[in-house]
Order: sequence, then C-alpha cells, then structure tokens
Amino acid sequence: MCPGQGLVRVRLVVGARAPSFSHSEEEVIEGENLGTIRGLPLQRLGQAHGQPGREIHPALVPDQVLPEGRQGGAGETDGSFGKGASAAFSSNKASLLDLLPVDPVPKHADLILRAGLAGTSTSHGGDNNLRKIKLLLEGDDGTTFGMEELLRNVGFDEAYGAVERMLGYPPDHEETPGRGCIDPTRTAAGLLEAGGRIREVASGGGRILLGTGHPGALLFYYLGVARWVEELGGGLVQTEPRIRGAEVPLDWAGPVAVLGNGASMKHTHDPAHMRSVLEETGGAADLVVADHGFAGAAVAESIPAVAVMDTNDPAWAVVSARGADVTVVPMDDNRPLNSYTAALETLRAGG
Repeated sequence: MCPGQGLVRVRLVVGARAPSFSHSEEEVIEGENLGTIRGLPLQRLGQAHGQPGREIHPALVPDQVLPEGRQGGAGETDGSFGKGASAAFSSNKASLLDLLPVDPVPKHADLILRAGLAGTSTSHGGDNNLRKIKLLLEGDDGTTFGMEELLRNVGFDEAYGAVERMLGYPPDHEETPGRGCIDPTRTAAGLLEAGGRIREVASGGGRILLGTGHPGALLFYYLGVARWVEELGGGLVQTEPRIRGAEVPLDWAGPVAVLGNGASMKHTHDPAHMRSVLEETGGAADLVVADHGFAGAAVAESIPAVAVMDTNDPAWAVVSARGADVTVVPMDDNRPLNSYTAALETLRAGG
C-alpha cells in the first residue's frame, strides 16, 4: 500500500487510439500500488520498451482516491466518488501526490500527435506493413538493415507480436484506409528514453555518430540532435565524404552521414555506408543515433544505438524484443521536415 493510504482508485484516460485526445474513453482500475497496476493503458508503455516499471502514471484528482477504511457513496462504481470522498481525501492529498513522479509522456504524446508523427493516419498501411514482415522472414536485405544474425529464425508470429507491442497496434490495423497506426504515447516514451541516453553520453564528453537513410524527411531532426549534443559538451564522429568513384559512396550533411552523389541525397536501407564509417573510425562512437541501415550496422556490431522505426520496419521491433542494445523510437519517418520539431522538443526533455 502507499504509505498512510488504502486502496487507490484511479480513473485512466485512454486517448492513444483516438484521432485526438479530446475523444477519449475512461476506464477504472483498482490496485494497491500505482507502480504495479497492470491495467492495459499502464501496460502499453512499459512493455513496448521492455521496462515494465515505466508505466504512464495516471493523473489523480481529489475525488478519485478513498482513504483507508472509507466506504464509497453513490457513483463510486464509475469512478465518481462525490463530495464526501473529496473532503476525506483533502487532508492526505499532498502526501499522496508527492509520491507520484511527474509524468511528461501525456503532454509530449499530444505534441507528437498534433505534428502527425504518430496517430491513426501514418504513412504506411496494413498491407505494406505485412509485406515487410514477410520480406523480413525471407531475409530481404532491404528489411533486415544488416542485422541478419540478430534476426535468425524469426517467425511470423514473433515479428507480428513484436511490432504490435512496439506500435501499440497490430501492424495491419487501419482506422484510416491505407494508413497505419502508432500510439503517440509510445513515440513520446521512446523519444524521452532516447533523450536520456543521448544526454548521458554527451554530458559525459562521449562521442555520438549520426546517420540517416531518410534525409528527405529526417535531416532536420538529426541536425537538431547534433546541435543538442554539442550544447551538452559531447563530440560528433565524422569522416571525409566519399562520392565520385567510391565503392561505398558517403556524404555528410554537417555531422550527419547520408547517401549522396554530390548533387542530391538519397533514400537507402543499405548498412554498407555506416559499416564503412565504423571501420574507418575504429569504434570511436559511444552511441549511434540513426535509422535504417545506418542504425542496423551499428547494432549488428553491438554498438549502443537509438533507432527510428516506422510501422513497416519490423526488424527494429524484433531485435529490441530479443535484447539488442537499442532504444527504438516508433515514429512516422515520412513527414514534412519541420514536423520533427515536436520530436526534438520531446527528445530534449529526456533524462
């Protein structure tokens, strides 16, 4: 039990599956300890990142907690306890709320949703998501991102379940025809966790390597990460560009590795570009922050990483569930460049 308190009754607002949080449903869950309640809304966030102790902590209001020994009056079955319960609660309110950490996830989840980085109308629909799972099972190198050994013997049920846990929705679920779904609380939680890792490495003077196979959408995001790393006192790993005549071409947008030919930057899933950087720098990076093959090459070499995962990137859900040292951020990677201001704001709040 919480010290000095009896049974805690919590009204949970579940808004992740709605187009906006204003269309939410309510659920009443009872438990003896807020840290171990395992109702579905609490379960989603912790399980998605393999850390069951990091649930979304519900917001409490005075008429939602009954002190020990208090028998509820009319309306308690639906979570509305009335004036008597509010008065009985008032003397203990401060001590109870002091026990609860301030949870930044709901605020940032709303920001992420409004920016279109998650929600029920993301870029890839159910058919595409299922096709990518099938390609993963076939060992398609555009889907494994260089992590073939970590994905050995993966089956459909394992991949489907891992993606569902990461996104908060089945991969073939659609609420908007032809569009996928990502629970914005998962995106916010992933970004906050990623921000904590980046902050820890950079503030300790560590070195971070950035790269993207999605420069058309994510370049602004990674450049923002680079600025933050430098503000924190961290270093950025970089090599010379290799464009014309190179067996493995590579360019740099500031300190962000990209595939380029001197005239344009290109979309790629190929891990070869990051492998070449890792070989050239001799393991200088303490953390890789990237996506697609740029992140996959690092994870395959057991280098700690932060990786963006869209709904049709099942490899990230599987390797994360299998214990790879990667913080996965489930997020639409096909949004307008400036949309990722919301992701950067959330990332910087981490840690």
